Amino acid sequence: MLNKLFDSTAKLDDVALHHVIAALCKLSSEAMIQTGMANLSRLEVFWRPVTAHLIEVSGHPYAKLREWGAQALTVLVKSALKVKTAITESKRQQLILSPLSLMSEIEYIDVRRKQIECLVNVLQSAGQQLTSDQWPTVIETVRVVVAGKLSYDEVLVKQSYEAVALMITDFLEILPFHCIQLLVETDAKYGSQQCELNISLSALGQLWTISDFVYRKNSKLSQKQSETIWLVLYNCLSELCVDVRPPVRKSACQTLLQTIAAHGLALKSDTWKHMVWKILFPMLDKVRALTLSASTTRTDSSALGASNILIHHSRDTESKQWAETSVQTLSGVVKIFNAQRAVLLSLDDFPAMWATLLHYIEYLAASDNSEMTLAALKSFQACIHLELLLGKILSQGFEMGKREKFVNSSVGNCVGDESPVLPEHLWITSWKSWLVISRSLVLAKPFKVDFRSDAMMPISERSGGNFVPGQIHLITLLHIFIPLFERVRKKIPCDDFKYDEVPSILKGIVSVPLTAEQVPFVLSSANDINPTLEAVLNCVRIIYQDMLDTGSSLRPALPDLIRLMLDFTTFAIRPPVNEYESNKAENKGVQNMVIFAELSLRTVVEFYAGTAHFQEIIQSTVFVDIVKCLAQPMELKYQCPSQSTWKAAASAFGTVLRLGLPIARQYSRYFNTIWPVIAETLDRFLFNNSRPSCPLNADERKRHEFIDCQLIELIRTEILPYASVFPTDFIQKIIDILNRGSISTVDSSDVFALDTYAQRAELSKVCFEALLSMSQNEEQPDIVRSAAPVHFLSESVVVDDIKGVSGSEKRRQCIASSSLGTSAISSLLARCKEVMLSFVRDQLNAGQLRLSQERIVEMTSVLHAVSTLIEGLVRHADNFNLEFYTELVNLYPTLVDCVASTKADPQIEQALITSLKSYQILLLLNVHKFDKERH
Repeated sequence: MLNKLFDSTAKLDDVALHHVIAALCKLSSEAMIQTGMANLSRLEVFWRPVTAHLIEVSGHPYAKLREWGAQALTVLVKSALKVKTAITESKRQQLILSPLSLMSEIEYIDVRRKQIECLVNVLQSAGQQLTSDQWPTVIETVRVVVAGKLSYDEVLVKQSYEAVALMITDFLEILPFHCIQLLVETDAKYGSQQCELNISLSALGQLWTISDFVYRKNSKLSQKQSETIWLVLYNCLSELCVDVRPPVRKSACQTLLQTIAAHGLALKSDTWKHMVWKILFPMLDKVRALTLSASTTRTDSSALGASNILIHHSRDTESKQWAETSVQTLSGVVKIFNAQRAVLLSLDDFPAMWATLLHYIEYLAASDNSEMTLAALKSFQACIHLELLLGKILSQGFEMGKREKFVNSSVGNCVGDESPVLPEHLWITSWKSWLVISRSLVLAKPFKVDFRSDAMMPISERSGGNFVPGQIHLITLLHIFIPLFERVRKKIPCDDFKYDEVPSILKGIVSVPLTAEQVPFVLSSANDINPTLEAVLNCVRIIYQDMLDTGSSLRPALPDLIRLMLDFTTFAIRPPVNEYESNKAENKGVQNMVIFAELSLRTVVEFYAGTAHFQEIIQSTVFVDIVKCLAQPMELKYQCPSQSTWKAAASAFGTVLRLGLPIARQYSRYFNTIWPVIAETLDRFLFNNSRPSCPLNADERKRHEFIDCQLIELIRTEILPYASVFPTDFIQKIIDILNRGSISTVDSSDVFALDTYAQRAELSKVCFEALLSMSQNEEQPDIVRSAAPVHFLSESVVVDDIKGVSGSEKRRQCIASSSLGTSAISSLLARCKEVMLSFVRDQLNAGQLRLSQERIVEMTSVLHAVSTLIEGLVRHADNFNLEFYTELVNLYPTLVDCVASTKADPQIEQALITSLKSYQILLLLNVHKFDKERH
């Protein structure tokens, strides 16, 4: 009977129906739903009080009661949408969906699950019939799940996201424009929710779907609508790029980059200005701030928003994860700049944009994280190389680092043929950034960039470790330098290439140590230099080639460049000291450094040979610096880490002196300090006390002696003919060196030398020849001629390279030279006599015992010296010196006294016989002179 009563309410008028419903609210909720279902056609009459009561029931603390209330309300909603009424469709749908939306205010998750389940059902069954006015309500209903104040769980998030995904995949075509914007923001909220990682990643994919739809419909939108929706979309993506979960950040960065790459052309110029200043740069600021504050303690997978995930050691801290994000965001922004270069260049504030981008790169390059630093360098490289490709500047195809093992893939596919090149003043800005980055990377100086951000602080204040740049960092830095320098070399100031600037940076690069892990991958063989050192030399050569140009503004810095190469040369004997190593641990690349240093030495000689006559080189006394540098390995000789070093230094020393001495004679006022250096270097090299670590065989000894002889030949040809020009003290020191070298001595501990009587015999011979021989060019007197009386010397035989010297000055120089020559011969004869007397005395005291081998070698050398002196005097009979002749004659009795002492050794006996026979020539010389005077 009651069922018939409820069914009969369909025949009641409106007022009566209200009374029945009021009574039923108190009587039975079941009856209420039954009544509602029966009167769906009169929705506007009963809907509000019925749904209000059901909402109240749905919020009841008793679970069973609210479950029934939520079930009753959702059933009514789904049923009501299927029944048409007399009111307009828009009002009918609004009336039906309004209580469904109000369920969002109920705090109980089980009730909201019923709500979302009903909404999904509505979308699936009646979504196409929804009017445009209802879509904001529908979107807000799912948005408030994750954006509201109430809590939610994983199941509720999955249910509500199903509704979001359904709207994006099936209803974008019918959504009003303003609803698309709401849907983008709602989807971004699901991307940022922390409950379910997979949903966040899926939401990012849906943003890409929306962007593709908007791009296709862009022609139907007004300019304002288009700019609005794109900026909302990009802003949402940029916010997800700083999500706390690394996978979300990574996916958001990729989506942002792909979206802009695919649809960036849809943005107008003014929109790009907003995009850069309000979205991209603020995103980089947020990433920087969060990276600085990130924890360095190890974490587990729960921090990623998911459990049971293994984390690689390179990502096991928040700091490392944010470092990856820093890399992705900066690389993404740089690629956007490259891809949209044509549009951005048309903006009036592009110079400010470019400078700001470079500041971000500078900041990241100065970090203590290897990954971040490398990303900054590659981003800078991408910017520069894009411009060079567009400008077709790399036509010379300079090849560097053939053995480079690293891949540079920063430029990507963003180069367009129509893109304009960078203005000249921005190239200079880029050059300055390179200097800043280089200093912060290799010179270990405190670094600060002026950013308008509270997150900025000096690198020195936030350094958490001792980051040593790897070879890939340094090679990338050098790869940037070469094309950049080629582009700006005519515009940059010369001060940038003074020693404390670019040369100091290059020296810092060379000084960066190789770690044990790098050595096997960098050193391909023991005889090769690593790619970084090769690249440094290439950079130096490029700078040098520019300085050779007549009009080069950088030429005044040429001495600094050569001094840099001299510093490289010293690394052969003293490995570079750097600020990265706290101890004196062995540098694994020492042998590699020796090869580099010797290659630098050859380069120094090449550079000086081509520029020795430049006024910049002369006035800055580079010649003096080169000689001082070469003196170091020459003085160490056998103590050098590599035996090839002192040999290369000696060879370079001879070459440089042949190049520099004529210039030093001509511009003597600049080179007052070089003469003692040359003399000391020759003396310490020729009479070095160091000993080889392993005994030398006969061939090696011969080769080493040949090097000594070459230096004596240098003295004979480049110094002695110009004795009148050089300082007297210098020439006296040279003569002392020749005197000392003219008599061989050996070390009693040198076992190999004891096996031969001819130790450095060739050196003794060339020393005598240097003292005694006349120059083949009669206009160039040698030391023997200088030993002749002054009246034999005419001004025609005096070489004077200094213009304007008076006749009296020339005469004074000739007298000084004569005095030096006479002194040299006299001291040499006195030493010979002393050695012979000492030998005779010691041999007599030794009885039947044989004297030591070194004494025998010394005696033999002296006897050969006497024979050589006599031969030299005879060859220069035209400049007969009576004092010299008298001293040789007075030496004869001493030679005779040696006869009894020479039986012990046949070599000494033969040398004595030769010396005594040579006196025949000396006597005949006097006879010829007497005969000439008589006639």
